[in-house]
Amino acid sequence: MQNFRNPLILTAPKIYLDTTQLPAGGGAVSEWNSFATAEVGGAGLPTLKTDETYRYVRFGTTDATISKGNYLNLGTQTWNLQNGFTFVGVVRLYENKSFQRIFDLGNAGTSSAFLLYRQLNVSNYLGSVVYSGTTQNISTSQQNLTHGSWMLLVLRIPSANLVETFRDPSSSLLDNKVTGNGTITNYSSRTTTDNSIAKSTPGSYSCLDVREIAFYDRSITDSELSDVVGHLHYKYFSDPLLRKGPNIHLDASQLPQLSLDNTNVSSWNSFATAEVGGAGLPKLRTNEPNRYVRFGTTDATISKGNYLNLGTQTWNLQNGFTFVGVVRFYESKNWQRIFDFGNGPQNNNLLCTHPDSSRLSTHVYSGDTRNTITTMNSGIGSWMVIVIRVTNANLLETWKDPSSNLIDNKVTGTGTITSYEARTLTNNWIGRSNWAGDSYACLDIREMAFYDRSLTDSELSDVVSYMRIKHFGDSIPTLGPLSIKSILDFVDPGGSSGENPYAMDKLFRGSRTPKYISSITRIPLAATEPTRISFADFRGAGRTESPADVIGIYAWYTPESWDVGTKSWNDISGNGRHATETRAGTITVGDSTDPLGRSITCISGGTGSGIRFPADVLPETYTLFHLARYSTGGIRKRIFDGLGNNWLSGFHEYGPGVAYHGTSWFTPQENLHGDEWVVSCDTKQLYRSNKVQRNNQIFIGNSTRLTINYGKFVAVESSDWACADVIVFDRELTNAEMLGVEEYLYKKHSLTII
Repeated sequence: MQNFRNPLILTAPKIYLDTTQLPAGGGAVSEWNSFATAEVGGAGLPTLKTDETYRYVRFGTTDATISKGNYLNLGTQTWNLQNGFTFVGVVRLYENKSFQRIFDLGNAGTSSAFLLYRQLNVSNYLGSVVYSGTTQNISTSQQNLTHGSWMLLVLRIPSANLVETFRDPSSSLLDNKVTGNGTITNYSSRTTTDNSIAKSTPGSYSCLDVREIAFYDRSITDSELSDVVGHLHYKYFSDPLLRKGPNIHLDASQLPQLSLDNTNVSSWNSFATAEVGGAGLPKLRTNEPNRYVRFGTTDATISKGNYLNLGTQTWNLQNGFTFVGVVRFYESKNWQRIFDFGNGPQNNNLLCTHPDSSRLSTHVYSGDTRNTITTMNSGIGSWMVIVIRVTNANLLETWKDPSSNLIDNKVTGTGTITSYEARTLTNNWIGRSNWAGDSYACLDIREMAFYDRSLTDSELSDVVSYMRIKHFGDSIPTLGPLSIKSILDFVDPGGSSGENPYAMDKLFRGSRTPKYISSITRIPLAATEPTRISFADFRGAGRTESPADVIGIYAWYTPESWDVGTKSWNDISGNGRHATETRAGTITVGDSTDPLGRSITCISGGTGSGIRFPADVLPETYTLFHLARYSTGGIRKRIFDGLGNNWLSGFHEYGPGVAYHGTSWFTPQENLHGDEWVVSCDTKQLYRSNKVQRNNQIFIGNSTRLTINYGKFVAVESSDWACADVIVFDRELTNAEMLGVEEYLYKKHSLTII
């Protein structure tokens, strides 16, 4: 089954804190997800900081005065300890203070503590303590605490006799684990009145930074915890695939960012491509949300195709071998290769092939003898995560679409690799066989990596989690006991009529495309403790951030920020670029429904209504996002129009999905979307609609000033329009960042992903 993409939400925490729940911009934090903050001794309130790639909340001060600080008050809570307990957080202690807390759950004073996680009196130790009344039952301590470094922390109580803490675990939960033993004598429900982040129950305060925290009043399963940890690793701690040190890494993002669809690829990460028989070079494709390189042709001629040449390589096979790739065969051809490394046919080959339309096969040769082989089912036309690992001379393992715990779809080969030693191979090819009679591959590639060693289970688990999240927008679908019914009940238990209103055909549009539900403001996560969750919590793991978390946000306008009284559109980015100049026509706030039945809260107006954004919008270098549509049955001409020159983004009488920048069209003039809602992304050199690049040439142009229905052609090319969000950045975002903001808009407004 697929899921809602953020496992921290799907696993139903009792308390969940994430900086996307806070307003755009920085500044003092007076409450966080309905919980109040407080300051003591003149320290001031905690602060939302925006000086790093990811926003965070800073608690405390560098003042040495113990009684000076601030904290988050979680109020009175009942913890169902008989079901266990779990804490997961991404935090940083930025100053050394003995016994400073990450959290402390208990009752005022020291008379009846429950659980705390803190720095010990030794500066490089981190510890946890569980109490029953005033008696300490179990404790843990971990060395190598470094002040000023972000940490991923996990604390779990699976039983009355066991406390587990992890610092920076991998998704296999094997790394940096410390276990505390003893007996929690009061292993039952506890109500505590003094539950705090960054404060001790006796009243000392922490120098603590927080990005994201979740508390569960149960012990979440290994499978659930693996998903949560994998999600946080991917989101905050960069690319595990590269941290593991591949010999060769190929990713479509390495190719020129502004390339057009079907651009020739002559080299990829310094490796040359080649064409045979007039097939032409491989092509970079941008017609899907994730870019990819297409090899081969649909021509049936065996000797016609193209490939990537990795040159001469030495593979230290005595250390093992690992391949991970996201690939797709788009046409059936016998014996087409993903890769084939060798010195010719039957000469020390390591290869992965599609021998026919339904199988994927991996072979390892020593000299001219095939030692071991694996074969699994595989079709045509679908993206796959493929993993191949040679662990030792007697073990070849292959997976297709594995989960992070490596249990899914695994096939093991039998036999012994007789030449289990270093191999220098001259023909290392992607998309081409070392056998002259085999076909060139009809192969699409998003990303692949080769390692001349056997990755450990822990490393491979991280890499697989990363690849699935990055390329398929989901975390690994191994969520323990949760079922489709429990997900539906989780979203809306029973519904207002006693029957769940979200039928499967409404909730899921495709195998990987959940429809996000717009009407939820409170989701019961535990019987006694409802928790408020914002739309940002339903974002794609890692890829979909609040625009406020992306560096360079310049202005942001939402339906909620329209001021009916002053007829101005207020900027919520914190930069003060409010749009106060409007035309005489009426602009209203309400819902607008497109022909697909997708209803979105927006501002809307007619041909006599328009807005001019401030004179510095757009900046010289920019990325512009807007979610807009033509009003059904109305006039369809321009919506986003330039003031000083002939410039438009997204909408023209030709139809939605077009752009004209200054002196030239740089998209085809065709109606792609009718009256549907359209998510557009526009830069000086690029235009995308609904996550697909549309420009068919590179043309650098800019507008002197952005308007809606109030530009150079206001008199003759105005429209009946509706607009939900306008977001501007003062730089050209990367492809991944563009996709992240686009997906944010999809989730926020419950648009079916297309």
